[in-house]
Amino acid sequence: MMDIYFNELSAPAYLDTDKLAGLIDKYAKVIKEAKEQGFDMVRYENGVESIMLDKEHSLAQYLYEHPTLQSVKVLLATQAKPYISDGDNAEDAYIMNDYAVEINNQQIKCEGLVAAAINNSMSIGFENPNWKDESYNIIESNDTKTRKINVLYAFDASFFQTDTFQLWSDVHLPPTIQPSGLLPSEKGIHLSHHHGNDVLEKFAKRIRKENYIKEIINSIDRDSNQKQFARGKEGTNIVEITLLKDGYYGLAVSTTARNDKELRYIVKLITEKYS
Repeated sequence: MMDIYFNELSAPAYLDTDKLAGLIDKYAKVIKEAKEQGFDMVRYENGVESIMLDKEHSLAQYLYEHPTLQSVKVLLATQAKPYISDGDNAEDAYIMNDYAVEINNQQIKCEGLVAAAINNSMSIGFENPNWKDESYNIIESNDTKTRKINVLYAFDASFFQTDTFQLWSDVHLPPTIQPSGLLPSEKGIHLSHHHGNDVLEKFAKRIRKENYIKEIINSIDRDSNQKQFARGKEGTNIVEITLLKDGYYGLAVSTTARNDKELRYIVKLITEKYS
């Protein structure tokens, strides 16, 4: 599983006590949704003890003083440190390059977003008027080249339902696909009787060997205008496949997908292996 990285510059320094509980609760909801989406721990450079809420009190002290709050339990159960561990593959990149975050036409240091960029992950933080964008560019530079790395940033749980995150998630957070639990020979092949059945049956016997295939439901109409090899039917577990190199004959398969994200990932697997 992938860790997610805390934006240390979003810390609510010197916040009124009466507003603090609501802010921490909102941040905890971001963490909970991140866990639901497949992230593991939240990484801090020095842990919650380094996040100051006023001149004298750290986030760690607040958590210690409010042990029964659900938001507190979430923060305590998910914290890990540091951003980049000694010997980590990302450590070489961090040492070899200079990094800065592009914001308001300026370049500033933000270690959490940089760590997220190096680890191909994303960042989260507290709601803060200075951090309102859903992504930021990290400038990576050395003696020979400069490049930009776009990093997603979430301060509200609703961000994980946006198209921006869903597109990123499909690439970076592939879901765990459930196996069907069936032997290939136990998976039915149901095809209509028409020209091209020999081609479809041969392909059906190949693809039913995949763990994520439950059954070959039926053949579909030949379509020479179809450009996609495989496409999922949203809201179902069905993938339709058109054999673009073999007469444009097609079939529909039932998969183990439990939601649209898993369905999209299975479509990707089928396309990469069989198209």
